[in-house]
Amino acid sequence: MIFDSAYERGDYDYLYANYLGDGHGSLGRSVKRHCEEHPTEMAVDLCAGTGHMAFHLFDCGVDTVVAVDKHQAVLDRILRKFPPIYRATRNLLALSYDLDEPGSFKKILDFSARDFGFDLVTCRQGIGYLDPATLSLIPDRLLDRGGVFLFNSFVEPPKGQPWFHNRGDGIYEAGVYYDGRVYHAQFRWPRLDLTMFEWHDIVGVHGPAWERKGYEVDVARHNRTLIVKVIKP
Repeated sequence: MIFDSAYERGDYDYLYANYLGDGHGSLGRSVKRHCEEHPTEMAVDLCAGTGHMAFHLFDCGVDTVVAVDKHQAVLDRILRKFPPIYRATRNLLALSYDLDEPGSFKKILDFSARDFGFDLVTCRQGIGYLDPATLSLIPDRLLDRGGVFLFNSFVEPPKGQPWFHNRGDGIYEAGVYYDGRVYHAQFRWPRLDLTMFEWHDIVGVHGPAWERKGYEVDVARHNRTLIVKVIKP
């Protein structure tokens, strides 16, 4: 058995394999509805991971997607998986940045030749890996007026109560929520992976803070998942 971290090696296809069988989930449906109502030419996908959301944006009619992730290995995998059907008609821009570093938002704007911001920014499964201060600034720094930030988060797990799931196909998960962090283990032969991410109180902390700035914040719950939509005035 090999013990290492799929997160550190940037192998998100492996780490999230048990979550990719349900298509794009509730967040994907929200993104699709938004693009149907507001056709979008360029979007940013933060913490791009497996690339599934970036490619979903193409399916929703977006012409150019800026895929941002801190791991270059992740971005290389996404570029290799770029659907041939879109190679001649869509643009995939891959940008390796640590979003928690100062100035990263301006670099994204400069890289994309955007003066003000974007009409649509998405983030799937990645919010917990960002610093809370970074999360709070994303709408301010990356959205144009009227732009939308769509992402998913999770309902607060029971504190100190471990959980275990058999996901099928030989995938087993275990985890515990302690001191504001989720400690997560995934076993899938021949690897055991350990990751840790913060649970962000979107509803209780960030939502009211954004609303005080005049943003419109809509939170929809699907089981233990929260779909959050932030609109910049």
